[in-house]
Amino acid sequence: TTFNIDSVTVLQRGDIAILAFNTGITTGEDEISFVTLVDLLPGTRIDITDNAYQKCGTPKGWGISEGWIRLERANTVLPKGTIVTVRIDGTGLPSVFSPDPINWIYSKPQPASQGTFNLNNNGEQIFFMSGGNVGGPNATIAASDGGTYTGNFLFGFNTKGNVWTPVCGNVN
Repeated sequence: TTFNIDSVTVLQRGDIAILAFNTGITTGEDEISFVTLVDLLPGTRIDITDNAYQKCGTPKGWGISEGWIRLERANTVLPKGTIVTVRIDGTGLPSVFSPDPINWIYSKPQPASQGTFNLNNNGEQIFFMSGGNVGGPNATIAASDGGTYTGNFLFGFNTKGNVWTPVCGNVN
């Protein structure tokens, strides 16, 4: 049996701070910037979603019909205090714009049939998590909203004022 004995940073609340986001910096491209308050070792994963928590019909669960993106640090330690800027293209594919884009691995930690990460300029919720996996009883069903996440919740914010209650049928 083989296993990975490499250390990774286990991110906790307060280990990153969101600095800025922009919907549609170019046609269909979004941008998010955050600062790390701890060193990120290679193998550290940050998961970001624009899905709602407790979306209609999913008490204590995550929506999975919108998008999830995963950033994994590769090769070198990212020193605390570093500002990371991520761009997400119109297809939901993320890439680190700054710093050192070659030291990141990008993936979508949800079934391919699920939705696309796309920040809506009419209002959106964005959640940062780490150390887990997206799943749930309906995780393989397209447009399902019965999702789970097994890792640590780090940070969430809403661009639609103080309204956190999801509205059924509302994609924002």
